[in-house]
Amino acid sequence: MSKTIQPGEALPGDRLPTPGEFRAWLRDSIAALDVAPFRLACRAGLSRNAAARILKADGDLYLGSAGALERELRVIAVERGVDLAPIIPGEARP
Repeated sequence: MSKTIQPGEALPGDRLPTPGEFRAWLRDSIAALDVAPFRLACRAGLSRNAAARILKADGDLYLGSAGALERELRVIAVERGVDLAPIIPGEARP
């Protein structure tokens, strides 16, 4: 029998990164892959400045845009044979 998850209760290891964690991961991943933020955004199907806006400490962070950037960074990492760190420090790599 499975445990019923109560409203507001998170699954173990199942949380979204904070905006600061995502920004740090995005910055580190862009550097590790040596990809320009505007090229990454375009490859992810976003506006040219989407990644640059997210990288700004006070920039808006939308879940859909963050997800698109993360997926595209992982595609680029596979293409280049680079192992990216997990977004949330201490979690298993995808």
